[in-house]
Amino acid sequence: MNETLTFGERLKALRIQHGVSPDQLAETIGVAKSLIWTFELDKKLPTYPQLIALADHFHVTTDYLLNREPVSVDIKKAADDMLQNYELSLDGRRLSKDELLDAMTFIRTQRTVRPKDYTVV
Repeated sequence: MNETLTFGERLKALRIQHGVSPDQLAETIGVAKSLIWTFELDKKLPTYPQLIALADHFHVTTDYLLNREPVSVDIKKAADDMLQNYELSLDGRRLSKDELLDAMTFIRTQRTVRPKDYTVV
């Protein structure tokens, strides 16, 4: 999909791609069908709960619907903050800082050994 689509254009494209009528979408997220048209014509943006309902219905993120750029985080610089604010776990066990740094080392090694397999999409 074109990255310059407005919210309304993106919503309409998703709705058509999924074979959903404005009436069906309105019923699914609990709004009037006229509101779906208003969104698609970019006359109004959805409320936060409506935005979440739309994202859930189409299995996309709210950032995707709003055409926001992904946030890039340097994991090595943010490791302490990540471990303090988030419970990173693998196989049900919390990761230590050393394990997180080991994982980064492994990924770097893999990218060196097989660089063509690790292209950013």
